[in-house]
Amino acid sequence: MFGALGVASEIGFEETFSRALQTLFVIPDRERRFMCIGSAWPPYVREFMDAYSPDESAQARFRPTPRDVSIYLDVLSWGRGLDRLAWQILIWRSCGLSFRAIADQFDVSGEAIRLRYGHAIDQIRIAAYAAKTVTRVSAA
Repeated sequence: MFGALGVASEIGFEETFSRALQTLFVIPDRERRFMCIGSAWPPYVREFMDAYSPDESAQARFRPTPRDVSIYLDVLSWGRGLDRLAWQILIWRSCGLSFRAIADQFDVSGEAIRLRYGHAIDQIRIAAYAAKTVTRVSAA
């Protein structure tokens, strides 16, 4: 199972889960259009620095590969047992925030966030191996 997902080590679990989170945020939600009132006006920039920034270069947006799209739900299911704080740390890390920046949001030390992040990755790895074991037993 992990060979098909491209997960081979601790860093592989971390990178795969991060890519799954990024894929979740860039895939459009087709049902969202029914939950809001639309407008014919084009979207506009709401922040001053976005509207009048000195450099006109756009930020590179994450583009998921077809492999990312096909496996992201399976990978995200490994995080079902995580609490809300662990999910928030994982989401912010997948967006590129440092442990120090996340720690400033929670008013704790960067070491506490790093340990919490490591514990969340360990829980994801344990859940992934458990899913692999269940798949193997059910196939037999």
